[in-house]
Amino acid sequence: MSQVSGRKFSHCSGCSAQAVAEYSTNTLLDLLRLFEVTVFSYLTGNNDMHLKNLSLIKTNDQWVFSPSYDLLNVQLHLPEDNEEMALIINGKKRNLTKEDFIDLGEKYGLNEKQVFNTFARFIKAEQKMKKAVQHPFLSSANRIQYIALLQERMQLFK
Repeated sequence: MSQVSGRKFSHCSGCSAQAVAEYSTNTLLDLLRLFEVTVFSYLTGNNDMHLKNLSLIKTNDQWVFSPSYDLLNVQLHLPEDNEEMALIINGKKRNLTKEDFIDLGEKYGLNEKQVFNTFARFIKAEQKMKKAVQHPFLSSANRIQYIALLQERMQLFK
């Protein structure tokens, strides 16, 4: 799914799904994982999840969605960047709604149950996510900002 550096932000999220659908050995599972990474990136302020951060890898003669990497809250470090996502979802990168994510899941070929179960898993994990942010690798101010962003964005899926 490699792209020329300057074009890595100019594509819609469907481009990555198209590559997964075309090359993945276990298409539906990998499309679900891609959806989960997209929702996680939104929730955690990772507006730097672009095409160069998404990969397929070949293991045992099978192409699979790679483990996720470069998942960090860019909003903490670049607060002037007002985009919520790097990839385009429903024609936009900000002011995303629950319906946008539902539509995205449907475009990935997921059914309603898979989409809503993804939301439910993140809602259930909210306290664990907040606890992970309490780690001292962040300043006190950044922890407060991170948790506030997480709480605000989590509301979208409740």
